[in-house]
Amino acid sequence: MKGTGRCTLWNVDARAFLALIAFTVIIPLSHAASLSKEGLARVQREIESNWLHPFDLVGSQPITITAKIHLNRKGAIEGTPEIAGSGAPASELKSAILSIRRALNRSAPFQLQEEEYDNWKVITLTFQLSTEP
Repeated sequence: MKGTGRCTLWNVDARAFLALIAFTVIIPLSHAASLSKEGLARVQREIESNWLHPFDLVGSQPITITAKIHLNRKGAIEGTPEIAGSGAPASELKSAILSIRRALNRSAPFQLQEEEYDNWKVITLTFQLSTEP
């Protein structure tokens, strides 16, 4: 059976087999206030277009993944993103973290205004994934 998926960053639904996955990215107010609206929208679109839902997320508990990324002036990720999660068994959590890591790596470099670099050189993103059988 082939799964289909769709991801929108602010109340997103993705269908994988019989599971419904909601995917939300929360950018802390400290970052949202310092990023331009346009820059924030670009980051959201990039991650949204590159996120592929893991097919093995079938639990009913929400999963929270936090990713801290350091960006260079060109918007590329420097080093390895610090990614941690909670709310699921180890195997599901690992799968969710890997899907977020892949989306971030595929999305970079982010197209942000270089003159605002001090506002976006370090960004912490919180991803909330919830599944319903």
